[in-house]
Amino acid sequence: NLTVEQEEIQEKILSLLPLLSEINAISEELNKYRVFETVLMPISSWDGVVAKGSKIMIKMKNLLNQNVWYWDDVKFVNRSFIIKEHYQKFLDGDEEILYIAKEDDPFWEPVEDLLLGTANVFLQSLAYSLDFADEICIVDYKGLDQGRLSINLCPCSPNGKVLNEEHFVEQPEELLDKSYSFK
Repeated sequence: NLTVEQEEIQEKILSLLPLLSEINAISEELNKYRVFETVLMPISSWDGVVAKGSKIMIKMKNLLNQNVWYWDDVKFVNRSFIIKEHYQKFLDGDEEILYIAKEDDPFWEPVEDLLLGTANVFLQSLAYSLDFADEICIVDYKGLDQGRLSINLCPCSPNGKVLNEEHFVEQPEELLDKSYSFK
């Protein structure tokens, strides 16, 4: 019993699988050292907005340096047409297609920033004017650890001077309507 959204995602993935297989085979034959696969990402991890639902992305991995890019399905389908055109030229004996500029190569993407994951930081201690120091896991869209984030926050005066324990507050309400700084 799948939801309507799950059925739509399943249909889209099933429609993309033959194209993924074809493009992976072309990549291998042309020695592009790229592999493509579908991944299902929570919308929030991709767009940075808290939202329910999932988005199908195509993960392109460079097998030489392990760089990864994520394309939406529209970009992948558009690139696949260009890849097939280049492959047809190759089959027709055009060896020059193997030596085109990287900007014209449909398998090429510039290196770009990529969201590795998220780290949730709970700042309750700041509500009591207490320091906060911790090492937090950075978790990717699969829930796997991708790194650690060291964090150290201290309440301070507006000019940046760290406050000591005597500025501790017993009730966070004491801070209401007051200027509050931390670094």
